[in-house]
This record gives sequence, structure tokens and C-alpha cells, in this order.
Amino acid sequence: MVNLLVVDKDPALLQFLQKKLLSMNSDFAVNPVINVKEAIRNLEEEKVDLVITGLDLPGINGFEFLVYMNKHFSRLPVIVIVDQMSADMGAFSEDQAIFQYAPKPFDLEDLAWKISSGLAVKGRQSLRDFLLPFFLVLVSRQKKTYTLMIRTKNRNGLLYFIQGELFDAETEKDTGLPAALEIISWKATEIIIDFENIKKEKKISFKLEEILWGIAV
Repeated sequence: MVNLLVVDKDPALLQFLQKKLLSMNSDFAVNPVINVKEAIRNLEEEKVDLVITGLDLPGINGFEFLVYMNKHFSRLPVIVIVDQMSADMGAFSEDQAIFQYAPKPFDLEDLAWKISSGLAVKGRQSLRDFLLPFFLVLVSRQKKTYTLMIRTKNRNGLLYFIQGELFDAETEKDTGLPAALEIISWKATEIIIDFENIKKEKKISFKLEEILWGIAV
């Protein structure tokens, strides 16, 4: 039996996905939950093989849930429900089965393929190796205002977002664009969301997509 945890605030969407996923494969066991607290309780108490989650969730939102999974359940594959798919999302999701996007309206064949791909790499890949660029694209697309604390091994950095725009970055040695380029190159990162430490002076003129694609060099 394959245990799928599906998280979304819309009961109708949960019911739809539960019905369709069960019709795809009789070996699927689908557990639908409407908030992150229930999802975390399920992860801690039950065997879960793959997570499908929305971002706009009550209380603890989907971004915070991804950060939690990155820290505590980094070997579990994740599929994130998005309202629409952008070109940069598609580019970054290629060949990365541990973390995928599922745009609405759902293409059920595509969703089934992404589930199969995720299950195939479960335990062999880690969210920590792939999540950072995906996560930054989501922050940009959803126009979030966050300071992201990024940690890897003995290095620490900060990325300052306002309404989805990358305003500044800091490492121990650099600020601005050089710091952003260094942080984005890090692997096996831990992400922490800081809601309080917001920087309003814009020091990076390049768009996030240009930095991620290496154009801003």
C-alpha cells in the first residue's frame, strides 16, 4: 500500500483528488487533511510515502510546511499544487522527481507520472539538495515578503524578499548580488523564514529569474 498525504484548505478539492487518485491505482491510500497541523501530526504518527500540498493554507501556510518538511522529512517526495505553471517553474522541475509542481486544472496523467517518479526516488534524493531554487521561485511567484535564513554546513546567508522581489542578500563576506549568487549555489540547505527582519533598501537590480539562470554575472 502506498500512503499519500494530501493537504489543502478546499474540502471539494481534497474529495476530488482522493477519488481520482484511488481510481488511478488501487494500491493508493489517500489521507486528505485541511491544515498543516493535521499534516504534521500525520507525518509523525503514520507511514507516509509522498505528500501533495497546496500553498494557501489556514494558520501555518504551505511555505512554512515546505520548510518544516525540508528540515524533518527531507527524504519524502513532495508535489506542490500551484494555480498556474510558469516557464521557470517548469525548467527547474525537470529531472527533479523529489520536488514537483502540479498546476491547476489538474492533468491527471501528468500527476500520476509525478507521483510515480517521486516514489521511485524516495529515500535516494533529499529535498535539501533541490528545494532552494524551487522555493525561491514560489516566493517570487506568490509575491511573499520574507527574510529567508539559509544555512549549509558552516555557512549562513540571508535573502530579503519584498512582494516577491529579491531586495538584498548577505553572507559573512558579501552583500547584494555577489551574496545572492553564492547563496543560490549552495546545496543541502536548511531554510528558515524570518517574518520580522525585513530590509527595505533595494540593492539588487536583477530579477530573481536572471540570477537563478546565471544571467546576472
